[in-house]
Amino acid sequence: MKIGNAVKYDTMKKAKSNKDIFETIAGKEGISSDEARREMQQAILAARDNHDSKKRAEFKKWFGDKIPTPKEYIYVVTREIKK
Repeated sequence: MKIGNAVKYDTMKKAKSNKDIFETIAGKEGISSDEARREMQQAILAARDNHDSKKRAEFKKWFGDKIPTPKEYIYVVTREIKK
């Protein structure tokens, strides 16, 4: 599964809830929604541990020392993008 630029904004825009988002991504990727969540959680961990210190600082600004769930990540990132 490709998180980020490869998952187009229109996919997320069409989904009405986090559950819909995972189901939409899963359908497009040919995987289960549980697998989509697991892969997103792996991507979140990779973002937190990014080699770029600026990206790590941004992650820490948004989430502190907490590792967000995929739902929390979607909520916070969406809120930040809207600013």
